[in-house]
Amino acid sequence: MAAPSPRSGGMLGRYRILEQIGAGGMGVVFRARDERLARDVAIKILHPGSIRSSIAKHRVRNEALALSRLNHPNVETIFEFDSHEDCDYLVMEFIPGVSLDELMKAGPIPQAQAISLMVQLLRGLAAAHEKGIIHRDLKPSNLRLTPDGFLKILDFGLAHCADSEVEMSEFTTETHSTVLAGTLAYMSPEQLRNAPLDPRCDIYAAGLIFYQMCTGQPCFTESGAVLIDAIFNRPVVSPSKINKQVGSRLAAAILKALEKDANARFQSAREMLGDVEALESAAPATLRARALQAALWIALIAIVICVGTFERSRITGWVDRRIHPVPANRYVAVMPFRSATNDDPAFDQGLTEAVAAKLMEITAFQPVQVVSPRELRTEHVESVVDARNKLGVNLVVEGDLQRVGDVVRLSLELVDAASRRILRGESLVAHSSDTFALQDQVIEKTVQMLEIEMHQGLGEQGHGTTSAEAFRFYTRGRGFLQNQNSPADLQSAADQFRQALGIDPGYAEAHASMGLVYLQQYLIDKNPDLVSNSGKECEQAAALNAHLSLAKVCLGKVRLTTGEYEQAASIFQTALADDPTDDESYRALALSYESLGRNALAEETYRKAISVRPQYAAGYVRYGLYLSHQAKYNLAAEQFRIAAKLSPDDSRIWSSLGGLYYLDGKYNQALTTLQHAIELRPSYAAYTNLGHSYFALAKYQEAISAFEQAVALGSRQIQAHGNLARAYYWYPPKRTESAAEYQEALELVQSELKVNGKDADAHLLAAQYNAMLSRRASALDNLEFAIRARPNDAETLYFAAIIHNQLGDKRAALSWLGKAVQRGYSPTEIALTPELNSLKSDPGYLAILGGAVNH
Repeated sequence: MAAPSPRSGGMLGRYRILEQIGAGGMGVVFRARDERLARDVAIKILHPGSIRSSIAKHRVRNEALALSRLNHPNVETIFEFDSHEDCDYLVMEFIPGVSLDELMKAGPIPQAQAISLMVQLLRGLAAAHEKGIIHRDLKPSNLRLTPDGFLKILDFGLAHCADSEVEMSEFTTETHSTVLAGTLAYMSPEQLRNAPLDPRCDIYAAGLIFYQMCTGQPCFTESGAVLIDAIFNRPVVSPSKINKQVGSRLAAAILKALEKDANARFQSAREMLGDVEALESAAPATLRARALQAALWIALIAIVICVGTFERSRITGWVDRRIHPVPANRYVAVMPFRSATNDDPAFDQGLTEAVAAKLMEITAFQPVQVVSPRELRTEHVESVVDARNKLGVNLVVEGDLQRVGDVVRLSLELVDAASRRILRGESLVAHSSDTFALQDQVIEKTVQMLEIEMHQGLGEQGHGTTSAEAFRFYTRGRGFLQNQNSPADLQSAADQFRQALGIDPGYAEAHASMGLVYLQQYLIDKNPDLVSNSGKECEQAAALNAHLSLAKVCLGKVRLTTGEYEQAASIFQTALADDPTDDESYRALALSYESLGRNALAEETYRKAISVRPQYAAGYVRYGLYLSHQAKYNLAAEQFRIAAKLSPDDSRIWSSLGGLYYLDGKYNQALTTLQHAIELRPSYAAYTNLGHSYFALAKYQEAISAFEQAVALGSRQIQAHGNLARAYYWYPPKRTESAAEYQEALELVQSELKVNGKDADAHLLAAQYNAMLSRRASALDNLEFAIRARPNDAETLYFAAIIHNQLGDKRAALSWLGKAVQRGYSPTEIALTPELNSLKSDPGYLAILGGAVNH
């Protein structure tokens, strides 16, 4: 039986699922209600069909074992470990508040607070170590701070228990070599050496966290092999050199924890705790000095207050505008609004997205460019520094939400991204049930801070519904839809939109959003019914509001998916007439042109998308993919290198760049680049390109390993199975397993063709797989369609040669091969293609390839 997929309002045993509050590679964490004991809990559940179920199950059991031994106020408490319908889950206390990494986004933590937090961390560690438990994965994101100031240590999934029967090292294999348990940037030297561990590895990690709290930056900022070398060999820069406020005693304690030789460190958490508690006892003098500073500020504020409210507002506003002017050209990121209690993150995210969308509409013809929330997520932007470095923005809007009873208070700040100086500040208060007033006030205040014009008519379009409750459900749904971290997020979005439509069936925006959910679910599940459902919802939205941009974009995407490229192009052209700054619609229009074979128009439109948002990596990525399809590998690689500079932490960019190096025969560069992509984030695409690179080098066992990982990460992806089948075929010990994988790939491609019978890529794949299964007539039928659709595409011509040679038509194979080379297909890859080995002695082959054969 398949593991259940929890959704908002559903039950898991006696627990009612309320909302998703976290996600990781192994599973998701939900806030839930224990109906029996009437309390909120956190439930960690494995992803349905977890790709590494043996690892995931072990980690959940390991965490349960570790937590069951601990009872300490600074360690999360376990309530239950159970299974439901073959799904293991762990029930823990629900801990409201923020993680330490979120707290540190604003910079160094005040010294007294940092010491207090470290005392709590060390007390929890000492309790764990004395029970024989080593955490092994301490990092800021695994430490949570409650609203009343308690620090809790979380995530004992990688913990080592002294008398446990199974070691994590038996389970932790990833890519092609052993991957150590833990997070690289917070590992001790002995962890990297895979040496036997003791509690001193946690001491080292605690030192790194202490360093970051006091300086506002990680001890090591490198990545990959450079990071490993730094951990082993580079002396740690004293924290007092980075932050002059760090005293010598505090710096000495941190540096002792960070000694590379474990014997030179604190030998126990208790020993380090003693030193840090001694620092804490010296803190009151510092606090008194700060209190005096605060008193002086309060006195100055009191003087301003005496001037009178109206005059004070005029004076402070005038001073702000002149001392800290807003730049004439404004490139703005609206960061996700957050609340300290994090009790409704989906609504907060949806509110952020709505505000950003409205600002983009308002500023279409003003010297203001607003980053879409989608781009913030794509580029993993989590702070003002990230927004500046990755997207090049010069202004950031941040908001902190506080919910007290029925009242919502939101503090807004406009921040200079370069100096991190607060240029403007606004606050507002609304009743929690009045979502209309909350959103309208946020937009109004943000417009005021940015000093932009609200053109007449823009604020008169309403909210799409007259029901505040429907609007709240819709806003939460947008939040889940924007996240899209997992199928569970999409399902939660669908649940919210359904509830909105249950209240107001005429809510066009909710219908369009529901259509987008179905389309995203189809891309994961490949269920054709989802495309049909998507089309119905988008058409309903357009029928309710013919001018709704969201409905047009939704319909355009459906038409692209079903192969109605002319209609898709027409719809996107209409959408762009309404909003000529919508870069996503430009890219979708360009893809429509590309699918129609109108390459000149496609290239022009891809370039237009870049010109509209020159700081967005997505434009360069999509244009690079187009160029790679045209076999213009050097030009394509240039686009990906630009994208990588704009977004250096986006694994998808490095994965695509590695794929280009592979196509260009630069295999060592490809392997290095793809390993970097996997280190950033393991993905189907990265493992696929890694497998191709190993395959080209005839390292078939390594290729099989990579392709098996690709299948695990993309089990519904056609080429995942096709690539694995190919690797099996050319590795004799596995050849008998290739037919089943080819058949699996063929069944998936046939399902795809039922949705879009005009998909040339799908026909080409079907031709390859039918040829490998000796189904000649079907292979030639599929190939004929692909060539008719793309007669000048280099890649299509190359595969035509492979298919004909597999079917025994050598003359035809040579003819297609010559055309592929003329169109720019890589001679190096052709020379290394085993399916063409039987042609290598033919004079025609030698004439076509020339010197590349001996490359």
